[in-house]
Amino acid sequence: LVRTSDIWTRLGPHTPVVVADGGVIAAEISPAVRAYHANLVKHLGLEVHLGEWFEITQDAIDTFAALTKDTQWIHLDEDRARRESPFRGTVAQGFLIVSMIPALRAYDSLASQTEFPVRMVVNCGVDRVRFHHPVKPGSRIRARTLLKKAELNRKYVQ
Repeated sequence: LVRTSDIWTRLGPHTPVVVADGGVIAAEISPAVRAYHANLVKHLGLEVHLGEWFEITQDAIDTFAALTKDTQWIHLDEDRARRESPFRGTVAQGFLIVSMIPALRAYDSLASQTEFPVRMVVNCGVDRVRFHHPVKPGSRIRARTLLKKAELNRKYVQ
């Protein structure tokens, strides 16, 4: 039994809890989830996925602009971008590149891997995103996944 005031220091912010009789106890974690987590921990700091190359085209940039209403000339006007942009041409929207993450990560191929089987992926946000280099039409991009952290939860590993 853990007092409510101690919950974050004793259990951590991501530990599922059950409240009973005014106290708080940690919920049970399944052996399968514990084993999966233990396997991931062995691979912390390692590359666990390297995706296929994907070419960013001007058509993809134009389509994304139409859908999101991000129609700045730097993305769409090839002549003006060639003349006035420091990049000497159009560039992809940063959020186009971010939105490509599910496709680049190839979740279907991850699901078939035996070492890191994935049943479901939920996009719960993006932390500390920075765009260090412009992505021009004709550029090829791919995902490289390094395992930095594996948090244990009652029914899953995040």
